[in-house]
Amino acid sequence: MRKILYLLMKKILVLIWRVLCNSELYNIPRDRISIDLEGVPINDVCNLELYNIPRDRISIDLEGVPINDVCNLELYNIPRDRISIDLEGVPINDVCNLELYNIPRDRISIDLEGVPINDVCNLELYNIPRDRISIDLEGVPINDVCNIELYNIPRDRISNDLEGVPLNDVCNIELYNIPRDRISIDLEGVPINDVCNLELYNIPRDQLYNIPRDRISIDLEGVPINDVCNLELYNIPRDRISIDLEGVPINDVCNLELYNIPRDRISIDLEGVPINDECNLELYNIPRDRISIDLEGVSINDVCNLELYNIPRDRISIDLEGVSINDVCNIELYNIPRDRISIDLEGVPINDVCNLELYNIPRDRISIDLEGVPINDVCNLELYNIPRDRISMDKGKTRYGN
Repeated sequence: MRKILYLLMKKILVLIWRVLCNSELYNIPRDRISIDLEGVPINDVCNLELYNIPRDRISIDLEGVPINDVCNLELYNIPRDRISIDLEGVPINDVCNLELYNIPRDRISIDLEGVPINDVCNLELYNIPRDRISIDLEGVPINDVCNIELYNIPRDRISNDLEGVPLNDVCNIELYNIPRDRISIDLEGVPINDVCNLELYNIPRDQLYNIPRDRISIDLEGVPINDVCNLELYNIPRDRISIDLEGVPINDVCNLELYNIPRDRISIDLEGVPINDECNLELYNIPRDRISIDLEGVSINDVCNLELYNIPRDRISIDLEGVSINDVCNIELYNIPRDRISIDLEGVPINDVCNLELYNIPRDRISIDLEGVPINDVCNLELYNIPRDRISMDKGKTRYGN
């Protein structure tokens, strides 16, 4: 009997874990969302691993019900004054998206062993000594350079020293109004584009993070552009960006590195040539009904991760006449009814094409059903420590592991 109860509880937890990160998509009442790991409520299971915070230190209580996913809490229409995390008495408000909660800025601080941490969401990427980073909302350098613009802090309050002091967050350097000719990376004399994703260029790992900051520069007059993913931030004319593969324009420069395309083959022409970067197409003010992909007559969502399907690149196009919407990953942004979102491969709806490759599951065997409600977001399922043999389904019938 105990074994049966144990197995039943495990299955219940699995169901809760699976629906958690994107439960708001399914109109599930908020009081039904919680995770309990040995009696400890966990919030923000989606990103908690980034913080290295003990699990028993984190909780949010709304009328007694723990809420998960503080990073997206705004989706739940929960009053902003109900959100906090307490680390030794210091309330921490979702450092990922703090700006969403309209919390007074003088109430923001994180102290781990006395050292303020900047941008816990991404700081681990930089290997920057913690004592080099601080925030003082009364005239001292600001932390969280990634999102500093969200705090409405005057730009003259931000300090970076380009003469010997490492810069934080080169990915968003444009936020600091630093002259562009002062930004570049030089590895053996070759300027590198897109410092955000430098590791994608097969550069040895030990060269990525400890690069002297005086080797970072950008020259917009004849030198390759860095960070095409955020090119719009630089006010660079769109006709200077394009990709050509044997005459076939390629979409999604955000993930160009996946195609092993030489960097000198990138350009965009907005006058008759397909648009790149469908991942962020909304930035270009292109109507949503003008985006589609046609695979033998079947519209495919999520062009962001199209490479996962091993689909020939010449099969990718934008129909400027209107078909189904791409990017199921962010479909909720388009106010499209949920019952209109699906992908059909040999007649089987596919949930979460975002990270399907993680599971090595045959494409015709994927569907998840919780009492008749299809659940997507297998994207982050690995965060829940759910055994892989628990994730497999046959056509028409959900099947969980033992």
